[in-house]
Amino acid sequence: MLLLVGLLLAAGLLIFYHRRPAPASLEHRGERAGLDAGQAPLLLNREELSKYDGKHGLGLFMAVMGEVYDVSAGKRHYGLGGGYHSLAGKDASRSLATGNFVEDLHDDIHDFSNEQIKAVLKWRDFYHKSTKYHLVGHVVGAFYDADGRPTPLLLRIEALDGGRGPRGVVQDPTQDLQPCNSGWSQAAGTEVWCDTGYPRKVMTPGPGEELRADCVCQRGTAVTRGRRLFTGCLGTEQRCRAPELDDADDGDL
Repeated sequence: MLLLVGLLLAAGLLIFYHRRPAPASLEHRGERAGLDAGQAPLLLNREELSKYDGKHGLGLFMAVMGEVYDVSAGKRHYGLGGGYHSLAGKDASRSLATGNFVEDLHDDIHDFSNEQIKAVLKWRDFYHKSTKYHLVGHVVGAFYDADGRPTPLLLRIEALDGGRGPRGVVQDPTQDLQPCNSGWSQAAGTEVWCDTGYPRKVMTPGPGEELRADCVCQRGTAVTRGRRLFTGCLGTEQRCRAPELDDADDGDL
């Protein structure tokens, strides 16, 4: 009898979970989200989202600012062995602004400057406008609560500049990354240099669904997947050629 009661309670909770109202922020974006008519948006916790990393046969999801996107169409990038596989199965909003795809693979951005927040907003805008990747729901965490409602942090962020940030890299003297100086000549092409720090190549959202190469100055000489060397540039040089910036559109993601 106790076992039967337990099973009935579990079934009731499961039905309640699936019938919860869709978050207001998704209800008016259902068509844009790629959801079928009448299909409720997903509301996942972090553990559930982690199953969509390409290792469990469930497809590929990633999240930015709590919005979950199906990126299965970009398996070459987000699948096992792909350059952005570390983003799959999680909300790694912090890493999208810092370029640190090792220590910053999480959603905690409470200490971000306004410029860093705008950088994350730019990435969210990139995925939301994409016709390749589709919004399928939310993940419970820093930006949405267990009922799928925006957290105070998200509400404050949305109020920042109307939720729109300028293109370009972080420009805050208190942060690790600063924009590079750059110049072009017919003989040398594009050159970049840092008054303080070392130039590194990062990718930022460009027009449409393309990514573009950009240059930042970082304090240390480390090279990571998110902060790479320009072709022919040594990691300890403060000035070097940047042929990748001669043609800034590096394709889609």
